[in-house]
Amino acid sequence: MSARRGVRRSPKQITAHLRRALPRRDALDALRDPQIRAKAVAGCSVILWDGADTRIAPVATLTRTNVESVMPVRRLGSHMHSRSNLMIHTTRFAGLPAVVWAESKPEQLWMMELDRRADVHRYQSQACVLSWPVGERCILQIPDLLVSCEAGVEIISVRADDNMGEYARVILTELLPETLRAQGIDYRVCGTMPHQRTVNLRLLGALRWKAPAMKEPWWVAGNDIRSTKSLGAVSDVFGGGPVGRGRALRALAQCHLDIDLDRPITQASEVVWR
Repeated sequence: MSARRGVRRSPKQITAHLRRALPRRDALDALRDPQIRAKAVAGCSVILWDGADTRIAPVATLTRTNVESVMPVRRLGSHMHSRSNLMIHTTRFAGLPAVVWAESKPEQLWMMELDRRADVHRYQSQACVLSWPVGERCILQIPDLLVSCEAGVEIISVRADDNMGEYARVILTELLPETLRAQGIDYRVCGTMPHQRTVNLRLLGALRWKAPAMKEPWWVAGNDIRSTKSLGAVSDVFGGGPVGRGRALRALAQCHLDIDLDRPITQASEVVWR
């Protein structure tokens, strides 16, 4: 269903805040004034949505936010002329199946990358609105991903390298990191992923949530398997031939080991066991 008409993009409580946003040109002009910029950064607040009502708090609140409790502040959707495609990303949090909406293929790819990180507990897309006060109006930005990890909370913006205009550059690479890092919140911009890595992540994503390899009768535990140094050696331990290679890829997909995903996956790929 199109998000262009007929369906509310954001809850009305969120929309009330969005109406206060400065036009982009005015926002850029305001941020060129050091005093206005410093005041905006110091007064930045976060707007969260729990499905029933909004909560407005200082941006530092994100360090204590339970990502599981927040819901997207806007409904993602696609239309005929949109630059992005709505994606459904299936994953697991704490061993339970979960679905996270992505507004583009690059965003879904970076979710696949998050799925391989051992320190990530949970993530949500479009999980909050950041609001910088400028007089009676404000500058608004909805970060792409709010991530809960061992070190705390991390915010990720996903923007293709060829889609970084002046406004996006100032907000994503200057204002956001300046604001969040002052509060001890990790932030990064994820751009266009290397082609080989996208190929590898999609291949492994198809095997990621198959039945756990460690519960299969062919799984070899202990030093016999962890002493292997290449994917070919892992394949041999798992039975060799096409069957062994398939089992080795499944172990790789399920994050029992790592290889350099920026290179083609071959029998010679060097492995690092977790």
